[in-house]
Amino acid sequence: MSRVSVLIPSYMPDRRYLTRCFESLDAQTYRDFEAVVVDESDEKTVEFIRSIKTSFPVQIIRPKERLGLSGSLNLGVRSSRSEFIARLDTDDVCMPERLGAQVAFLDANPEICLVGSWAMKIGRNDEELGLRKYPVSSDEIRRQSGLWNPMCHPSIMLRRDFFQTYGEYGAHQAEDYELWLRALQRGARLANIDRVLLLYRIEAQNADSRPRYWRESLKLRVRYFQWNHLPMRLLGIALVGLATIVPPSRFEKIYKAFNRLR
Repeated sequence: MSRVSVLIPSYMPDRRYLTRCFESLDAQTYRDFEAVVVDESDEKTVEFIRSIKTSFPVQIIRPKERLGLSGSLNLGVRSSRSEFIARLDTDDVCMPERLGAQVAFLDANPEICLVGSWAMKIGRNDEELGLRKYPVSSDEIRRQSGLWNPMCHPSIMLRRDFFQTYGEYGAHQAEDYELWLRALQRGARLANIDRVLLLYRIEAQNADSRPRYWRESLKLRVRYFQWNHLPMRLLGIALVGLATIVPPSRFEKIYKAFNRLR
């Protein structure tokens, strides 16, 4: 049994991106891992995944019914038996040292249950679009969690018992953010490695889904509101509240300016 399972949800992936994703896993300096792909596409996609030659084992899971992202992630977690579970999306790229660095970090810091990293945003042709920094220490992650999502979801690695302690992904638009807030409220200690371990592909967002995402995000901030770090939490609620009432084109400019503070 591999020590790490790399959990990859898949739905009609871009084959060029998927190949690049698998190549980045093949280039890992750490070798004790498997890939667990939960695919909700079609048989042709499964055949394509099987045709990619890899030096690591690949487990492909086909749900009997459409589960969506949260359901696929939960099924993948339940189907894995590894000590650590790492997340990755089909269009993202791991740096060669990613898995090794995160395993070493979790081994050296037993009080940390989940670790992510900084990410370099990339475009359609792998062009660099800017560095995305995330808070590093557990205390800083907790402080900033009411303002924005403090973790890059496809960069994380967590211990298997994280889900036993804090629960599975919920059926939310912001399924990862809800899980972090829930875990933090119950005392979880999270961390980020202050190095770029992931190339994070940014595609044009679906304008129709953006208002739903921000409404969901506002509800989560209110639901998991805590009185510590009050100014940051109030600012986060105000920002997301603004996103729900202004036109997406105008809010996009506000958000980009605000996001430069990260």
